[in-house]
This record gives sequence, structure tokens and C-alpha cells, in this order.
Amino acid sequence: DTIEAVASKDGNEVVNACAEHWDGLAARAGEMMGCDLKSVIGVDDILNSARSSFVSRLGAAAGQGVGDLKVRNRLDKELRRRNRALRSFLIAALLLVTAGAVCGALGLPWLPAVLCALAGVFLAGGLVVAWITRRSIARDFRVRLLDTCDAFARTLHNDYVNALGGFFSAYLSALHPLHRQLTREKLSIEPRLGRWKELFLTFKSIEQDW
Repeated sequence: DTIEAVASKDGNEVVNACAEHWDGLAARAGEMMGCDLKSVIGVDDILNSARSSFVSRLGAAAGQGVGDLKVRNRLDKELRRRNRALRSFLIAALLLVTAGAVCGALGLPWLPAVLCALAGVFLAGGLVVAWITRRSIARDFRVRLLDTCDAFARTLHNDYVNALGGFFSAYLSALHPLHRQLTREKLSIEPRLGRWKELFLTFKSIEQDW
């Protein structure tokens, strides 16, 4: 979502730049060639479609890039190890409490208190371990995330360049009417250029005869 938000902002900037360039180009084409580009094709639709494609491509690339980093694998292993340790403390405490209850039912005067005290020690130890491992796991995960930022940026760079290239390719497609007009103008001028060259050579030959 964050990458798509940034891509949407960048896409708006590119759309504005292309629209500004298009307005200037359309004005020059109308002034110099008599070609009304704005009536030929709706560039706004092309740019909006290119922007949507740009955002969606980067969003998909970001999701793939995060998956390739595999930062969750080690986190899952550490969490499973932590849960096993906490489960061991809890099981030991429950067994001790159960044993104390059995000893109390058998009428032993001092053993239940000792077993319950040991159960309390295990519970306290579990709480301490839970607090320590929580801080260490969160700290290590934060460090790994920071370490993967460069790798993620490098992975996303090529996708960003390709998506931006697709953006400009879509914009260039809007210039096809202008290219066709230029081709027609060039074809219409070529016979006149040939005739001008012939007249120029004739004039030079007359000038040399004099």
C-alpha cells in the first residue's frame, strides 16, 4: 500500500509533466503545421490509463519483492522457539501445582507448600523469559528489516524503471498522429525539393556560361 501511494504521487507528477509538454506541442503543431492534435486523440485518457498501470505494476512488484526478502522465516522460527520455552515453563508449573494438590489430598503437611512455591518460581521464570525474548526478538527483527531496505530498493529499482518506461511508451503512442502528419508533409515536400534542385543546377550552369 505504501509503494502504491508513492507510485500514485509519482504518476501524478509524470502525468502533469506530460500534459504540460502535450499542450506546448499541440500549440506548436497547430501553429506550424495546422494539425489540431487535441481533436485527434484524447491524451488525458491515455495518461490516466498509463498512471493506473504504473501504480498497479509497482504494487505487484513490491509484493513480490517483500516475498523474496523472506524476513518472516527467521521470525517464525524464533517465535516457535519462544513458544516452546514458555510452554515448558507453564507445563512444569501446572505439574508442580497438580503434585502439590495430590500431596495435600494425601495429608502431607509441608510438601504442597514447597511444590506450589516451585510452581510460582517456574511461572515467574516464564514471565521473565517472555519479557526478555519479546524485546530481543523485536530488536533483531527491526535490525533485519533495516538491513533488507537496500536489497528491497535495489529489487524495486528495475521494476520502477520498467514501469516508468511503459508510462512514457503509452505517452509516445499519443504522438503517432503527429508522426503521420510529419510523414505526409515530408512526402508532399520531396517532389518540390527535387524540382528546386533541378532549377538550382540549371541556374548554376547558366551562371557559368556567362
